[in-house]
This record gives sequence, structure tokens and C-alpha cells, in this order.
Amino acid sequence: MAGWEDFWYGLCVRELMNRSFPLLCALCLLIVSCKPAPVEEVSGGAEAETHAEAIERWEAVVAERFPAEAYVTNAYIPDPEVGVEALPAAEVTALRVGLPWVLNDEAAPWILARDRGYFEEADLDVELLPGGPGKDHLRTLAGGQVELAVINDGSKIVKYRASSTPVDAIMVSTVLQRSPSYLLTIDRDTPKGEASNRIYTPEDLRGKTVGMATESEFQLLGILDRAGIDRDDVTIRRAGNEPNVIAAGGVDFMGSWVVNQPRMLEAAGYKNWSGFFFAPYLFVEYADASVVRRSWAEAHLGTLKRYHWALRRAIEAMLTDPETTSREVSQALDGALTPEQVRWRFEQQAKLIQPSPEQPLLRVDPAVLNHNAAYLAHYGIIELE
Repeated sequence: MAGWEDFWYGLCVRELMNRSFPLLCALCLLIVSCKPAPVEEVSGGAEAETHAEAIERWEAVVAERFPAEAYVTNAYIPDPEVGVEALPAAEVTALRVGLPWVLNDEAAPWILARDRGYFEEADLDVELLPGGPGKDHLRTLAGGQVELAVINDGSKIVKYRASSTPVDAIMVSTVLQRSPSYLLTIDRDTPKGEASNRIYTPEDLRGKTVGMATESEFQLLGILDRAGIDRDDVTIRRAGNEPNVIAAGGVDFMGSWVVNQPRMLEAAGYKNWSGFFFAPYLFVEYADASVVRRSWAEAHLGTLKRYHWALRRAIEAMLTDPETTSREVSQALDGALTPEQVRWRFEQQAKLIQPSPEQPLLRVDPAVLNHNAAYLAHYGIIELE
């Protein structure tokens, strides 16, 4: 997974260069902190299993018993050079898409594909169904209320497939190639109205209080264990999605999405937010991924390829013309977010959608899901033995 660490290292460097304060010495700490915790000796001269060794052992179990190759495919993503007229005809034109959250700018690719006529050009009539609290579209997918579910956390497909009563669902694409999961803090040494240039790493969690949602706590534990930080050195508290708990000093860090909570802090005047992405200290994870039932996919090759053709056109428009597309999304949301707020999100997530120019849009790698599954098994979130 060294390649993923190189990506996040580069992303942090670019962010700091953009903020015009390159702290090279701190970057050295970033590299060191990515190394696995040292082996600890136990009585009798035997060596305890390191965190890295445990994850490697679980990866072997996953490869044997629960390989992602069985539920991840790129077969329904058309070649970028192929025009819509060359794609197979749509077997059905009506397509219900369950979104991961309430209708906001997270759904921008789908909103743009609808409002710009890309879905219509692909002979599809797409209905966008919001998600949110109490609306799990993996369940509505299983019940036949939607043809396609978008999940905001790529590991959800792993947990779903490992459950006792799964539907044969498969992941067919992802919008975000890297998760926006981010441990957020406020740099109190930087004036509130100025951007922070400080680099944070897991070492900064020692002696601090971290707010996490219950379902994400294992990710924080994974970060601590990989960094060799005693769990007793960090206080964990339950936290929701609102970052005011940081501003008020209730916690020092909180689990967040870099495209959401920092924007809320900036709206409240806190431009001195900072933190670090989960990924270089944990695992790479997909976000806003499309999931369908296998039987439905096999019977609707043309529909799915046309869906992805339209979705890719919308993503390309976001990446190449964020100013225009942010205005269009703001208008589609009836001004609930300003064009500036939408564009801020687009700028934050551009490198998460396409980490490098060579990275194909939408495609998924089973190795990423296998690594996710190893962590989920290690921390008892799924059972494989």
C-alpha cells in the first residue's frame, strides 16, 4: 500500500505549498509516523504480533474466504473514448438512484448529469431519491425500491456482504477514489481569521480528547494502533456531525469529512482549521460508490454503461469548469448553498475524485476493499472466522 501513502504525502505537501508555508521538518515526521509500530517483546523472549502483522494475517484470511473480487467489478464502466451512441441500448430507461444523504452538493455529479441532460442523452430517466437519517438505501436496494444505491462509505459494501442476510449486491463504480475522512482540529496558535499551515499527525493526539461517531471509533483505534500510541493516552468521546464541539473546546479533534465540517467552521469565522486525513495512517477507502444487485446488473448492461457514461461527463464538467458547475448546483439546491460554498467543496474534493491525471474516473480496485475488510475483521466489525 506504499503507493497510497505516497499520494497522501504529496497531497499534504501541495496543501502546505498552497498555504505558502512549507514546513519540511514536519514532513519528515509525516513519513516516520507512517511506519508500523515496533515489535514488542513478551515474556519468554517471544515477540508479540505487531499491528502490521495482524493486518497482513487478516488480509490472507480475506483473500481465502471473502475476496472483494467476488463483489467488485468495473465491467459496467464504458471506455472513455466510446460515445453514447456506440453503447448497448438501455434495457430500461427509468432508473431510481438512492443517494447517501439529503440532497446537497455531495450529490453534484448526479444533479449535473440530470440537469445538463446527460442522463437524457443516454436515454435514461433518472429519479434521485435523497438519503439521510433513517434512510439506508442498501436496504431499499434489497427491497427493490431503488435500482441503484450510492454509499458514502465504501466499507459499507464490505459490512453488508459480510452480514448474515446479505443481498447479492456488487460495487460497480466510485466517484471519490479517496475518502474525505479527516481528523479535524482548530490550530489555536494561528489567528482565527488566518489559514493554518501546521502539519498534524497521530502523534498530536497524545493527551487529547477526540470526538468520534460510534461506527467510526474503530478507525481511530486503527490509527492509534498503527502509530504505536497507547489507547489510554487518548480520550474518546461520542460526537455528531456539527463542528461547534471543537470551536467550544469540548474536544480537541473530531472525525469529519474534509469537504463538510471545515466549511462549517469557515462559515463561523474559523479559518484556522487543520488536521489530517485518515488514509495515510489507516487505509484507503472509497466514497460515494454505486452499488446494484448482481442479477439486475447482469440483465441491464446497457442501462448501467449509459448511467456511467452520463455520470462521468458530469464529473469531468466539475473538474474542468468548477465555476460554472458550482453555480448550477447552487441553483438546483434553491440557493441552500451559495456558488462559493459549492465551489469550495469542488476544490477540496478534486484530488479525491482523481488523485492523478492517469487515474481513470469511477474505477474501483478490489485490493482496496480487501484491505478494508482486513481492518474490519481485525477490529471485530465483521466476522470471517
